[in-house]
Amino acid sequence: MRLFVALPLDEAGIRDLVRYRQKLERLGVRGNFTRPENLHITLAFLGEQPEWKTAAEALDTVEAVPGLLRLDRLDSFGKGGILGICPTEDTPVRTLAADVEKALRTAGFSLEKRRFRAHVTLCRELKAPQGCVLPPPPAVEVPVEEIVLFLSHRPKGQLTYTPLWRKKPGASEP
Repeated sequence: MRLFVALPLDEAGIRDLVRYRQKLERLGVRGNFTRPENLHITLAFLGEQPEWKTAAEALDTVEAVPGLLRLDRLDSFGKGGILGICPTEDTPVRTLAADVEKALRTAGFSLEKRRFRAHVTLCRELKAPQGCVLPPPPAVEVPVEEIVLFLSHRPKGQLTYTPLWRKKPGASEP
């Protein structure tokens, strides 16, 4: 099972990003846009794992600090023409991601050694018309309300992220 840990977006944030996507599409921007229900901020990618409960036990030791994360700038990265929306100030989520990584490594998980970059992936394989200047994104405030361990799978060929475990900041395992 393919696992990752993330901060889900609330309905208002998803709605704002869907409107922004529609604006990009009206400008002729094309690509593999992330489905609204799959929008999230990845904290750690665990890859293929035989089971998920050990990860959930490790994550239960992480103390998240509730608050807001403001996504307010575009960034492109990776080899696949990835467009993301990122926070200008990412210290709180960077600290949370470091705590998640430490808890998982302590539990014996081998994680990629990749620099953490807080973002929501809006599109892969981005293709914009020549001379197109992307408009600034909306400032989306993401309440840090829970940490979620997701299963990434493809039932009927459609990429789907299914929550396996959730934790509200300051709460014990549900």
